[in-house]
Amino acid sequence: MAATETYTFEYFMPEVHLKTALLTFLTALVGFMSLLPRGSAGIHLVLFLAFAASAFFAFLGFSKIMQWTRKTVLIISPEGLTDNRFGQATIPWAAIERIDLAPPIENNGWQAEQSRFLFRGMLRLFIASRIYGTVTIPGSPTLTEHRDKRRIKLWLRSGTHIEQTTPAARLRIRDKADGTQHVYIATADLNVTREELLALIVDFHAQYGSMAQGQPATA
Repeated sequence: MAATETYTFEYFMPEVHLKTALLTFLTALVGFMSLLPRGSAGIHLVLFLAFAASAFFAFLGFSKIMQWTRKTVLIISPEGLTDNRFGQATIPWAAIERIDLAPPIENNGWQAEQSRFLFRGMLRLFIASRIYGTVTIPGSPTLTEHRDKRRIKLWLRSGTHIEQTTPAARLRIRDKADGTQHVYIATADLNVTREELLALIVDFHAQYGSMAQGQPATA
């Protein structure tokens, strides 16, 4: 890939499609079981809660599929990087101070997976209820020790500010105490690997970020 062209990337979501299909089947199965006359009130309550949970996450899956199928998610051009999940703002290459090149570390133990499931599920509930837009949710202490291998971390220079107007922006753009921002570009479900995308971002930044006052391009 050359750093003189414009590249666009879309969602490629086979896992989302599969999970949504399984959740739809589970919702129908639990709904059918809850209609059976046998069983105590406690069992019917558990079945109802399971039905509501599976239906909710199936709805989120369908919403993501309908919203993003065949739509451009990322645009990388000589002008900068645009993540449409954050809105229409373009991050100029000169506004990026550093790019995280450290190899990702992932804790794949069952406790870490359970923490991820609960933490991300809780965030989705907050976003759906629109509470997240008015409160600050701190990072999970069990997750901050491990880098997410499905994202690329960017340090923005002082004076560059991206408005957190969408749920994705509020999850992926972090305000720091010194007034700068860290931006996390999620690479999960894109039609490009993290390694390919990282190499492309580094190449573009090396060529078009030279206006950044002679600061180091990567770290």
